[in-house]
Amino acid sequence: MPHCRRATSDVVACTASLRLPSRAIARKNLAAAPKHRGRCYQNAMRLELRVFTKDDHAAALQLWEASEGVGLSDADSFENIARFLERNPGLSFVATEGELVVATILCGHDGRRGLIHHLVVSPTHRRKGIGRQLVERALAALNDAQIQKCHLLVFRENREGIAFWQGIGGEERVLLTLFSFPTGDANPTC
Repeated sequence: MPHCRRATSDVVACTASLRLPSRAIARKNLAAAPKHRGRCYQNAMRLELRVFTKDDHAAALQLWEASEGVGLSDADSFENIARFLERNPGLSFVATEGELVVATILCGHDGRRGLIHHLVVSPTHRRKGIGRQLVERALAALNDAQIQKCHLLVFRENREGIAFWQGIGGEERVLLTLFSFPTGDANPTC
């Protein structure tokens, strides 16, 4: 896997912050979320939202690779995602329809601030409130862990992603600049 692979061109990342709602507010927001007004499918399978497990990795990776605006790297390997999930239990979720993973959210924290990665909804399941529900679950889980703020990164050219985050109340933090460093032997300046 290359160091960093993006479905869109290289762009500067911007950050957004989300204020964490109480569990009661999250439930109220979920109840108030607009219902999908698209086609109804009589034989549609039931959608299940559940905790992301390491067994979901292969299906999640396939969804991420097929989605525009998602940056993937070695950090998304099975071993690294399994370690992330173990370090942040109960904070990441998937939406499944039968055996098919149709949406994901990776969420973790450092004991102070939360960070969301890879909120991805399959194009066939978008605009049905699934992304919003995953975010609300992750924020409620962070709130339960007494984490009061959560950040996320969005590629600047990912207009659909930016519109989504703004639409659910994310605050774009334009006064911040993101810096990154490799660790270990890969960083000769340290």
